Amino acid sequence: AYSMLAVIVAGLAAKGLEAATSLDPAGLSAVFLAGVLFSALRYGLLPSIFASLLSLAVFNFFFLPPLYTFTVQDPRNVLALITFLVISFFTSHLVGRSREQSRAVRRRFKTTAALYDFSRKLAATQALDDVLWAIVHQAASSLGTKVVLLLPEDARLSVRAAYPPEDRIGEADWAAANWAWQRGEAA
Repeated sequence: AYSMLAVIVAGLAAKGLEAATSLDPAGLSAVFLAGVLFSALRYGLLPSIFASLLSLAVFNFFFLPPLYTFTVQDPRNVLALITFLVISFFTSHLVGRSREQSRAVRRRFKTTAALYDFSRKLAATQALDDVLWAIVHQAASSLGTKVVLLLPEDARLSVRAAYPPEDRIGEADWAAANWAWQRGEAA
């Protein structure tokens, strides 16, 4: 819907430019690229491709002779439409990739900040229980799940820390943990 609105705004701006200046229709096609770029930046690749196709239809219908039809008489206009479509798809793809890379950088920054905060907490702790609590809290918040830390104590495993705080785990989990600890393998 917002991509459609961007194309409508671009179409109105192009009509205003056409009335105020003597630009030929091919020059007005650049105005529609602004709507496509806005859609790509704001909403991603698929909405910008939709905006590209809709811009092509609006541009053809309202700006290329014969007006108010989807017929294209002049072969140069066919070339202009194809060029517009290729350029708009290409820029949509580039801007979409740039948008995804920006999101990835933000995710990495969040992860790095969380790890830095975790390292500060670890450096400030002195007791083993505080270190274990910091570890399970960080693992639980990073993975978005419950975490239980088992350590050997008197030749058997025992719960040393958990987040959220819980000191019981099921029999199947105990069996898997004991099997892995006795064999020194992952379970």
